[in-house]
Amino acid sequence: MLAVRHKLLVALAGLVGLCAAPAVRGEMIHEPNNSPAAAFALPGGQLVVSDDLNGNEGRADTILGLYDPAYSTLSDDNDNTLGVGNGFGSQLLDVPLRTNGSAYFKVTGAPDNTFIGAHAQFGKYSITYEVFSPTDELVKSFTELEWVTPSMVDTAWLDPDGSMSDWSGYTIDVTVNNIVGPGSGDSLDFFLFTGLEPNVSFTARLTDVDVGFNAIIGLYDGLNNLVATGELVGGVLTLQGIADGLGRVKIGVTGLGDDDFEGEHAQVGAYTLEVVPVPEPASAVLLATGMALVCLLRRCRRGGRRKRSPVGAF
Repeated sequence: MLAVRHKLLVALAGLVGLCAAPAVRGEMIHEPNNSPAAAFALPGGQLVVSDDLNGNEGRADTILGLYDPAYSTLSDDNDNTLGVGNGFGSQLLDVPLRTNGSAYFKVTGAPDNTFIGAHAQFGKYSITYEVFSPTDELVKSFTELEWVTPSMVDTAWLDPDGSMSDWSGYTIDVTVNNIVGPGSGDSLDFFLFTGLEPNVSFTARLTDVDVGFNAIIGLYDGLNNLVATGELVGGVLTLQGIADGLGRVKIGVTGLGDDDFEGEHAQVGAYTLEVVPVPEPASAVLLATGMALVCLLRRCRRGGRRKRSPVGAF
């Protein structure tokens, strides 16, 4: 079996013993809805959607490096990987293990691509190791939490314990995720609601919001321009607008402080976004007429009771 050691030279035999059931590796799927142009189009008539955000601010930009056993030669490295953390995480895939099962890595902060500590990054990160067999089955997976601090470079290596004499054909994936906590690392969400009546008024609301998560919602036009932002109404973030001529509504969600919807915020949390059409003018007229009739009947009844009341009574 394999153990991981970090700069503190702490053996992790307990973690390594947590073996996952064999599984074939699959592709990671990431939300592509972090810009107005890439808004996720909901099925026609679906007017409620739930998601979460995890902001960019305070997330360290990491670099992962692969080294020889003496840490003298850098053979491969990765700075930013799309979909890992907020896009500033790092990942090296299909790294061959040495025949004795070892592999050697370093983690530093950007822009220190020479791994000498020339950076000012600060933040928590997780580092995940996944060992695959020659037939591409996941045989071992474990994760550690670490910190990157200014001028610091972390070292990590896999150290075999002798359970196998030959690890030829085995590989390891190493992922440094600079998002630690709830959420996917996606700091922006955009949704395209469809199937509404053309040019109908609507109200959008953010509900079921995690405690402590402060959001902003914005309405976008067909040219992906921000045309309105929401405001608190009775403690609920609310936005009013009009669907376009095709019955579509495009709404963006970001964290408080990110007024330009660029994803630069430190908010973390889940939410539900719903769009509620406002009654059409004809319906509103019928509703108003009905209310007037009810009021008239009430006045008539009150008048009738007064006619039957004793003289001098109020």
